[in-house]
Amino acid sequence: MSGFCKIFVFVVGFISSVSAAEPYSFVLTDTGQNIHKQTMQLESGDLTPECPVSWSIRKYVYQAGTDIIDVNNGKLSLTIVPSRGMSIQKAQVGDLSLGSDLSEGRDGWLTRSGFQLSGADKAGGIDATAASIVEVVVERQAPYNIRIRGRIDQAGKDGAKLELWTEISTVPGADSFQITDKITNTGDTGQDCNILYHVNYGKPLIDDKGRFFGPARQVIPVDEQSVSDASSFLRYQKSKTDVAQEAYDILFWTDANDRTEVMVHNTSGTRAVSMTYSTNQLPFFTLWKNPGSSDDGYAMGVEPGTIFPRNKAIENKYSEVTSLAPNQSRSFVLDFALLADRDKYNMAAGRISQIWAGRRTYVDKSPPTDVPVKLKDIVGAARTWGPAFTSWYGRPAPDFAFTDIKGKKH
Repeated sequence: MSGFCKIFVFVVGFISSVSAAEPYSFVLTDTGQNIHKQTMQLESGDLTPECPVSWSIRKYVYQAGTDIIDVNNGKLSLTIVPSRGMSIQKAQVGDLSLGSDLSEGRDGWLTRSGFQLSGADKAGGIDATAASIVEVVVERQAPYNIRIRGRIDQAGKDGAKLELWTEISTVPGADSFQITDKITNTGDTGQDCNILYHVNYGKPLIDDKGRFFGPARQVIPVDEQSVSDASSFLRYQKSKTDVAQEAYDILFWTDANDRTEVMVHNTSGTRAVSMTYSTNQLPFFTLWKNPGSSDDGYAMGVEPGTIFPRNKAIENKYSEVTSLAPNQSRSFVLDFALLADRDKYNMAAGRISQIWAGRRTYVDKSPPTDVPVKLKDIVGAARTWGPAFTSWYGRPAPDFAFTDIKGKKH
């Protein structure tokens, strides 16, 4: 073979090997390019024949035009809904199933609120907006990472434009996945921008006496009902139709890298889900419990976010509304693991206990109200007040009459 032929064969072979190593990318939706694929089916043998675990990705359209992407990494399955802001409707490992099928008509397992989130208001809710771009990316070499990417666009106030790129990724054979979100202000004015992740747990994971476990540093009950049960805020209780909902705003202890981990598990510790994230990115957390009957939504919600989901006066006192300047971005990363046996539960519990490290949990039993003050603050301030009208001070008050709320005159 001539030298030229040898060089030609080498170059062709090199290009082929590089091409084979490049990630596979396929666009399912791009509204700007008028692309919308109704269906798609990918199998591990098509792209990663050397992968030891069989995986698949299926895209289809559910009723009312709802786009669905089912990812099965060989152990973990995820149902992703691009039509609902790339929310996750369902996640499952073995018989540990989270969320529900779309046919059941319930909210998804993991959704987001934002961007102009204020208090419990979901105005501008991300889960109410369809993704404008959706693509599948698969690494052709180990660890064969599978990524589902989506872009959600929303117009902010005063001409600001906000863009969220989200990526849901998992490795074949793993019982875990990662969510990576990046919000960018693409407009020409600054804009308040916050995000809140709603992760909803119900039966069978949340059974009677199931628990939330996290290295709580400060716990703030949101109302009097929550105050009355604050000492047992980590525990769930037996389903009752006459029990009111409870909610707690929580700040967590962290490790040396400002990361924390929380877990929801059943009574026996044989089924659990852990969530790990940076408190620099998501400093505030809300635990919501609805111990009503199954028909009324027997559930627990865990909600990390950039703010507490409260009245804006409370946000301004206890948390901080985040603003993005033009072209500024902010990123968030959350790692989830579905733990379907006791050994993995014990490992997660050990990691959380190590973060906690025996440090104190302070429970604030004087909850904030819809004004940014506490009763003890008012009482303390009252002790410093002097008379408003010094000329009246020490003199008898004039006669007056009033009628109370029962109609009785005094």
